[in-house]
Amino acid sequence: MRAKPTEEKLQLQVINWLKYQHPGIIAISDLSGVKMTGRQANTAKNLKTHTKVPDMTIYASRLGFNALLIELKRDEYELITKGNARKNEDLGLWKSEHVKGQFEMICALQEEGFAACFCTSFEDATKLITTYLRESNTFVSLYNAKLADYERYDTGN
Repeated sequence: MRAKPTEEKLQLQVINWLKYQHPGIIAISDLSGVKMTGRQANTAKNLKTHTKVPDMTIYASRLGFNALLIELKRDEYELITKGNARKNEDLGLWKSEHVKGQFEMICALQEEGFAACFCTSFEDATKLITTYLRESNTFVSLYNAKLADYERYDTGN
């Protein structure tokens, strides 16, 4: 069984793919998944106005959105509690307060006109980016399905 890449390596894979597949597109990846010293982490945190901002930004206006923002999770990361875990009244089905906070930031960014969501693998991210950049109806379907899932997770239904 192959080891799952760290979030840092996954971000690098997606950025390198983007450079190769879409060389004219401007994109950045946040340093949040990168291992840092305590001092470096503190400096990086102080250089932001908010925490829980998505990891990746693709600066391309498409389909009425200002940009595509992705909170990238390593392969097969579970966003929600599974099995016999009970719904937490404050968290819904979200796995942790941190993930719930990331969801709330995604919602705030959507209110500002950005397409923003979680992606939980290289394949998930590259498919979403490709369909977004091509202004495909497939993007709209994928994105709406993700938003419907998030609503269920948040309410615990």
